Amino acid sequence: MVLVFAALVVAMGLWAQDREAEMAAVLAAPASASHRVRVGDVRLELRGVYVLDGLLWFSLRVSNGSVIDWRGSPMRILIRDRRVWKRRARQELTLATAMRRETLLVRSDSAVALCYGLAPRLPGKGQDLVLEWRERNGDRRISLRLDRKDILHSKKLDRYASR
Repeated sequence: MVLVFAALVVAMGLWAQDREAEMAAVLAAPASASHRVRVGDVRLELRGVYVLDGLLWFSLRVSNGSVIDWRGSPMRILIRDRRVWKRRARQELTLATAMRRETLLVRSDSAVALCYGLAPRLPGKGQDLVLEWRERNGDRRISLRLDRKDILHSKKLDRYASR
């Protein structure tokens, strides 16, 4: 029984190292997209949308040019209707991430890289995939909207090219 447990722990450790290598490959990949959103002096830039080992990866860069630090909450990735009808609730579906590398604190006059991996999913007709990052205990919110064309133009990365 102990041997089975030890084998399981080793396998999980190797899987985690493998995912960390994938994340490093995504962050090192050349930029392939150019979407930017600015709220005040905080800028969220999509560096690229990639497909690697069956996951859809988003590589982002956040730069904070304000004098106030950005203390963010975890990023929400969701599919949302483009149009909101009168007297009707906004329809949105939150997507779960398989892997994430995010820094919740972005100091003033600094920049950080973020990376998210999730199961591939295309928004339907009239929907967008939204990356939404809110400030914890604050009013600032950054939303980056991607339509299905942006996801369909994602770049496929070769797992063994960087080794």
